[in-house]
Amino acid sequence: MPTLRQITAPTPLVVAFVVLTLLALGPLTPVDAALHRHWVQDFTPELYPFFKVLDSIAGQAVALPVLLAVALPLALAARSWRPLVLVGLVEAAFFGGVGGLKVLFARPAASRGDPAFFNGGIGDMGLHGISYPSGHASEAVLLYGMAVYLLCTQLPVKREMRRALVVVWGGIILLAVSVSYALGFHWVSDLIGGVIAGGLMLHAVIRLDRWHAVRQLTKGPSGPRILHTPPPAQVLAWPAGLDAVNRRQRAERLSGDAGRTPAARG
Repeated sequence: MPTLRQITAPTPLVVAFVVLTLLALGPLTPVDAALHRHWVQDFTPELYPFFKVLDSIAGQAVALPVLLAVALPLALAARSWRPLVLVGLVEAAFFGGVGGLKVLFARPAASRGDPAFFNGGIGDMGLHGISYPSGHASEAVLLYGMAVYLLCTQLPVKREMRRALVVVWGGIILLAVSVSYALGFHWVSDLIGGVIAGGLMLHAVIRLDRWHAVRQLTKGPSGPRILHTPPPAQVLAWPAGLDAVNRRQRAERLSGDAGRTPAARG
Protein backbone atom coordinates (compact mmCIF):
# COMPACT_ATOMS: atom_id res chain seq x y z
CA MET A 1 0.00 0.00 0.00
CA PRO A 2 1.43 3.43 -0.91
CA THR A 3 2.41 5.71 1.97
CA LEU A 4 1.09 9.24 2.54
CA ARG A 5 4.43 10.67 1.37
CA GLN A 6 4.17 8.72 -1.90
CA ILE A 7 0.56 9.77 -2.47
CA THR A 8 1.35 13.45 -1.93
CA ALA A 9 4.43 13.44 -4.18
CA PRO A 10 4.30 15.81 -7.18
CA THR A 11 3.64 13.19 -9.87
CA PRO A 12 0.61 11.59 -8.14
CA LEU A 13 -0.75 15.08 -7.42
CA VAL A 14 -0.44 16.09 -11.08
CA VAL A 15 -2.18 12.91 -12.18
CA ALA A 16 -4.91 13.39 -9.57
CA PHE A 17 -5.52 16.99 -10.64
CA VAL A 18 -5.73 16.08 -14.33
CA VAL A 19 -8.10 13.17 -13.65
CA LEU A 20 -10.27 15.25 -11.32
CA THR A 21 -10.47 18.08 -13.86
CA LEU A 22 -11.46 15.74 -16.67
CA LEU A 23 -14.15 14.19 -14.48
CA ALA A 24 -15.41 17.58 -13.31
CA LEU A 25 -15.72 18.69 -16.93
CA GLY A 26 -18.45 16.09 -17.50
CA PRO A 27 -19.09 12.93 -15.46
CA LEU A 28 -18.93 14.68 -12.07
CA THR A 29 -21.22 17.56 -13.07
CA PRO A 30 -24.44 15.89 -11.84
CA VAL A 31 -22.63 14.70 -8.70
CA ASP A 32 -21.48 18.24 -7.91
CA ALA A 33 -24.99 19.52 -8.47
CA ALA A 34 -26.55 16.80 -6.28
CA LEU A 35 -24.12 17.32 -3.39
CA HIS A 36 -24.37 21.08 -3.33
CA ARG A 37 -26.55 22.83 -0.79
CA HIS A 38 -26.34 25.85 1.49
CA TRP A 39 -26.30 23.67 4.59
CA VAL A 40 -25.74 26.39 7.17
CA GLN A 41 -28.35 28.76 5.74
CA ASP A 42 -30.90 25.98 5.34
CA PHE A 43 -30.53 24.27 8.72
CA THR A 44 -28.68 26.57 11.14
CA PRO A 45 -28.93 30.14 9.83
CA GLU A 46 -28.13 31.52 13.29
CA LEU A 47 -24.62 30.02 12.94
CA TYR A 48 -23.91 31.74 9.63
CA PRO A 49 -21.78 34.57 11.17
CA PHE A 50 -19.73 32.01 13.11
CA PHE A 51 -19.08 29.95 9.97
CA LYS A 52 -18.07 33.10 8.10
CA VAL A 53 -15.43 33.74 10.76
CA LEU A 54 -14.18 30.17 10.42
CA ASP A 55 -14.09 30.57 6.64
CA SER A 56 -11.78 33.58 6.95
CA ILE A 57 -9.06 31.46 8.58
CA ALA A 58 -8.03 30.14 5.18
CA GLY A 59 -8.23 33.53 3.48
CA GLN A 60 -5.44 35.99 2.75
CA ALA A 61 -6.54 38.33 5.54
CA VAL A 62 -5.67 35.71 8.18
CA ALA A 63 -3.34 33.17 6.54
CA LEU A 64 -0.85 35.72 5.20
CA PRO A 65 -0.36 37.55 8.55
CA VAL A 66 0.09 34.17 10.26
CA LEU A 67 2.74 33.20 7.72
CA LEU A 68 4.48 36.57 8.13
CA ALA A 69 4.36 36.17 11.91
CA VAL A 70 6.34 32.96 11.44
CA ALA A 71 8.69 34.17 8.71
CA LEU A 72 9.68 37.60 10.05
CA PRO A 73 11.13 36.47 13.42
CA LEU A 74 12.96 33.64 11.66
CA ALA A 75 14.41 36.08 9.13
CA LEU A 76 15.56 38.44 11.88
CA ALA A 77 17.04 35.62 13.98
CA ALA A 78 18.93 34.14 11.02
CA ARG A 79 19.75 37.54 9.48
CA SER A 80 18.55 36.12 6.21
CA TRP A 81 16.01 37.18 3.60
CA ARG A 82 15.21 33.53 2.82
CA PRO A 83 12.03 33.18 4.95
CA LEU A 84 10.57 36.39 3.52
CA VAL A 85 11.54 35.40 -0.01
CA LEU A 86 9.67 32.14 0.48
CA VAL A 87 6.60 34.10 1.59
CA GLY A 88 6.81 36.09 -1.64
CA LEU A 89 7.18 32.90 -3.66
CA VAL A 90 4.11 31.23 -2.16
CA GLU A 91 2.09 34.38 -2.78
CA ALA A 92 3.29 34.40 -6.39
CA ALA A 93 2.47 30.68 -6.66
CA PHE A 94 -1.03 31.29 -5.35
CA PHE A 95 -1.95 34.29 -7.49
CA GLY A 96 -0.02 33.18 -10.57
CA GLY A 97 -0.48 29.40 -10.35
CA VAL A 98 -3.81 28.79 -8.64
CA GLY A 99 -5.22 32.11 -9.85
CA GLY A 100 -4.16 31.30 -13.39
CA LEU A 101 -5.98 27.96 -13.23
CA LYS A 102 -9.11 29.66 -11.90
CA VAL A 103 -9.12 32.16 -14.77
CA LEU A 104 -8.37 29.43 -17.31
CA PHE A 105 -11.24 27.15 -16.31
CA ALA A 106 -13.72 30.00 -15.75
CA ARG A 107 -16.16 27.92 -13.73
CA PRO A 108 -19.10 29.78 -12.18
CA ALA A 109 -19.38 29.68 -8.40
CA ALA A 110 -21.92 27.36 -6.80
CA SER A 111 -24.10 30.37 -6.00
CA ARG A 112 -24.71 30.70 -9.76
CA GLY A 113 -26.15 27.18 -9.95
CA ASP A 114 -24.08 26.25 -13.01
CA PRO A 115 -21.21 23.75 -12.51
CA ALA A 116 -20.13 23.84 -16.18
CA PHE A 117 -16.58 24.92 -16.96
CA PHE A 118 -15.86 27.94 -19.22
CA ASN A 119 -19.33 29.40 -18.54
CA GLY A 120 -18.07 32.02 -16.12
CA GLY A 121 -15.08 34.28 -16.26
CA ILE A 122 -13.71 37.10 -14.16
CA GLY A 123 -14.77 39.66 -16.76
CA ASP A 124 -18.43 38.66 -16.67
CA MET A 125 -18.93 37.50 -13.08
CA GLY A 126 -15.91 38.77 -11.17
CA LEU A 127 -14.72 36.41 -8.44
CA HIS A 128 -17.98 34.47 -8.78
CA GLY A 129 -16.89 33.37 -12.23
CA ILE A 130 -13.62 31.64 -11.24
CA SER A 131 -14.55 28.89 -8.82
CA TYR A 132 -12.25 26.01 -9.82
CA PRO A 133 -9.97 25.25 -8.05
CA SER A 134 -11.00 26.68 -4.68
CA GLY A 135 -8.79 29.54 -3.55
CA HIS A 136 -9.44 29.04 0.16
CA ALA A 137 -8.61 25.33 -0.03
CA SER A 138 -5.41 26.16 -1.93
CA GLU A 139 -4.41 28.84 0.58
CA ALA A 140 -4.94 26.48 3.51
CA VAL A 141 -2.48 24.05 1.93
CA LEU A 142 -0.02 26.56 0.51
CA LEU A 143 0.31 29.32 3.12
CA TYR A 144 -0.02 27.25 6.27
CA GLY A 145 2.13 24.55 4.67
CA MET A 146 4.90 27.08 4.13
CA ALA A 147 4.63 28.14 7.78
CA VAL A 148 5.16 24.50 8.82
CA TYR A 149 8.05 24.16 6.36
CA LEU A 150 9.80 27.25 7.73
CA LEU A 151 9.42 26.15 11.33
CA CYS A 152 10.71 22.66 10.59
CA THR A 153 13.73 23.79 8.56
CA GLN A 154 14.76 26.93 10.45
CA LEU A 155 14.37 25.69 14.03
CA PRO A 156 15.63 22.57 15.83
CA VAL A 157 12.14 21.08 15.98
CA LYS A 158 11.88 17.55 17.34
CA ARG A 159 10.08 14.83 15.43
CA GLU A 160 7.09 14.85 17.78
CA MET A 161 6.65 18.59 17.31
CA ARG A 162 6.91 18.22 13.55
CA ARG A 163 4.15 15.66 13.61
CA ALA A 164 2.04 17.95 15.78
CA LEU A 165 2.56 20.84 13.34
CA VAL A 166 1.55 18.64 10.41
CA VAL A 167 -1.56 17.50 12.29
CA VAL A 168 -2.54 21.12 12.98
CA TRP A 169 -1.92 21.96 9.31
CA GLY A 170 -4.12 19.05 8.24
CA GLY A 171 -6.82 20.24 10.63
CA ILE A 172 -6.77 23.71 9.07
CA ILE A 173 -7.13 22.20 5.59
CA LEU A 174 -10.02 20.00 6.70
CA LEU A 175 -11.66 22.99 8.42
CA ALA A 176 -11.34 25.17 5.33
CA VAL A 177 -12.86 22.53 3.06
CA SER A 178 -15.68 21.62 5.46
CA VAL A 179 -16.68 25.21 6.22
CA SER A 180 -16.65 26.25 2.58
CA TYR A 181 -18.80 23.25 1.69
CA ALA A 182 -21.22 23.87 4.57
CA LEU A 183 -21.64 27.48 3.47
CA GLY A 184 -22.30 26.36 -0.11
CA PHE A 185 -19.55 28.54 -1.56
CA HIS A 186 -18.02 25.82 -3.77
CA TRP A 187 -18.77 22.68 -5.68
CA VAL A 188 -17.20 19.60 -4.10
CA SER A 189 -14.75 19.16 -6.97
CA ASP A 190 -13.66 22.81 -6.52
CA LEU A 191 -12.57 22.04 -2.97
CA ILE A 192 -10.76 18.82 -3.82
CA GLY A 193 -9.08 20.53 -6.76
CA GLY A 194 -8.02 23.41 -4.51
CA VAL A 195 -6.29 21.08 -2.06
CA ILE A 196 -4.43 19.33 -4.88
CA ALA A 197 -3.48 22.59 -6.62
CA GLY A 198 -2.23 24.07 -3.35
CA GLY A 199 -0.12 20.97 -2.77
CA LEU A 200 1.42 21.26 -6.23
CA MET A 201 2.28 24.93 -5.74
CA LEU A 202 3.81 24.17 -2.34
CA HIS A 203 5.94 21.40 -3.85
CA ALA A 204 7.17 23.81 -6.54
CA VAL A 205 8.25 26.46 -4.01
CA ILE A 206 9.93 23.91 -1.71
CA ARG A 207 11.82 22.33 -4.59
CA LEU A 208 13.04 25.76 -5.68
CA ASP A 209 14.23 26.41 -2.13
CA ARG A 210 16.01 23.04 -2.00
CA TRP A 211 17.69 23.72 -5.33
CA HIS A 212 18.96 27.03 -3.99
CA ALA A 213 20.20 25.35 -0.78
CA VAL A 214 22.18 22.75 -2.75
CA ARG A 215 23.58 25.46 -5.03
CA GLN A 216 24.76 27.50 -2.06
CA LEU A 217 26.22 24.44 -0.34
CA THR A 218 28.21 23.29 -3.36
CA LYS A 219 29.54 26.76 -4.24
CA GLY A 220 32.74 27.99 -2.62
CA PRO A 221 34.15 31.55 -2.57
CA SER A 222 36.14 30.89 -5.75
CA GLY A 223 33.47 28.96 -7.61
CA PRO A 224 31.63 25.64 -7.47
CA ARG A 225 33.01 22.94 -5.16
CA ILE A 226 33.03 19.39 -6.42
CA LEU A 227 33.96 17.74 -3.12
CA HIS A 228 31.62 17.36 -0.15
CA THR A 229 28.49 17.53 -2.29
CA PRO A 230 25.65 15.97 -0.28
CA PRO A 231 23.77 13.02 -1.76
CA PRO A 232 20.49 14.08 -3.42
CA ALA A 233 18.48 11.94 -0.99
CA GLN A 234 19.92 13.88 1.94
CA VAL A 235 18.77 17.20 0.51
CA LEU A 236 15.41 16.07 -0.83
CA ALA A 237 14.24 14.33 2.36
CA TRP A 238 12.19 17.21 3.75
CA PRO A 239 12.45 18.51 6.39
CA ALA A 240 15.26 16.52 8.00
CA GLY A 241 17.38 16.69 4.85
CA LEU A 242 17.67 20.47 4.88
CA ASP A 243 18.50 20.39 8.58
CA ALA A 244 21.38 18.04 7.82
CA VAL A 245 22.55 20.25 4.97
CA ASN A 246 22.50 23.34 7.20
CA ARG A 247 24.44 21.53 9.94
CA ARG A 248 27.05 20.30 7.48
CA GLN A 249 27.43 23.77 6.00
CA ARG A 250 28.01 25.30 9.43
CA ALA A 251 30.49 22.56 10.39
CA GLU A 252 32.47 23.06 7.18
CA ARG A 253 32.71 26.78 7.79
CA LEU A 254 33.90 26.27 11.36
CA SER A 255 36.47 23.66 10.37
CA GLY A 256 37.66 25.90 7.55
CA ASP A 257 38.19 28.81 9.92
CA ALA A 258 39.98 26.60 12.44
CA GLY A 259 42.50 25.46 9.84
CA ARG A 260 43.46 28.94 8.72
CA THR A 261 46.15 31.11 10.25
CA PRO A 262 45.19 34.29 12.08
CA ALA A 263 46.65 36.33 9.25
CA ALA A 264 44.62 34.45 6.68
CA ARG A 265 41.45 34.90 8.73
CA GLY A 266 41.99 38.65 8.96
